[in-house]
Amino acid sequence: MQTANGCRLAAALGLIAALGSISLAAEDTAGQSIRPRLAAMQFHDYSAYRGHLLGRRAADALYVALEATGRWRLLEPSAVRQACADMHLTPPFAVGYQQALGYRLNADVIVTGRVEGVRISPAEGTVTINLVLDFVDRVCGQSIMPLQISGSSRRADGGPRPTDIIVSEALADACSRIVAIVQTVPACAAKVVDTSGTQLTLEPLTEVPLTGGDRLLLYRANGDEQAGPKLVALLMVKRAEAGRITATVLDRIGDIYTGDVAVCVGPARPEVKPTP
Repeated sequence: MQTANGCRLAAALGLIAALGSISLAAEDTAGQSIRPRLAAMQFHDYSAYRGHLLGRRAADALYVALEATGRWRLLEPSAVRQACADMHLTPPFAVGYQQALGYRLNADVIVTGRVEGVRISPAEGTVTINLVLDFVDRVCGQSIMPLQISGSSRRADGGPRPTDIIVSEALADACSRIVAIVQTVPACAAKVVDTSGTQLTLEPLTEVPLTGGDRLLLYRANGDEQAGPKLVALLMVKRAEAGRITATVLDRIGDIYTGDVAVCVGPARPEVKPTP
């Protein structure tokens, strides 16, 4: 009888441990599966280059590059352009309009930028493009990841090529460099465990460490798989210790509850290896 009871106890403990591990795995997967919705706006063209729709081409190239990372839910460029047309907006976009577009599109992050310059060297067959851009959150319109990037391309040996094609290649090169930097944002997720104080306490759901100053978007699952999790607030990490994160609420668009999940969206850390 004692042996049978011992077997039942061992089985029960094993079941409890298994359920606990499943719960932790589910939480970890939930955090990693949250992909902020992002809208890449048409860039403002400050350059002297008079190529066709350069600002739109820059936004489209960025869309393609960011979509390949799998870390964002990219809004279709046609939907973004339609929203701008409906609101009679053209670049450059003021912060208030960026947030308004974010609400209209249900985008959590809005990327705006400008084509700062295009340098063409006919003798060498090279084109260099300078881009200035910023990732801005919808909640309070704060800059979470400002970047300045250059991209270049050159005419291949063997004959002339249209300059506009080389310009497109230089844009693609610049956007690939943007992605390389954006990928250094740690793929971190954390769950709110205490809302009683003046700051939030979270526990990490991933092994990638956060650090002070990191910006987090806070979400709540809403049961609508197509719409995705509901954006609740923008947080900033104040302290990050083993198993415990303290964060300040920079702004919110809804109530915050324990169990809400935050994901890191910036700033970039160019000195670290990109997160796959």
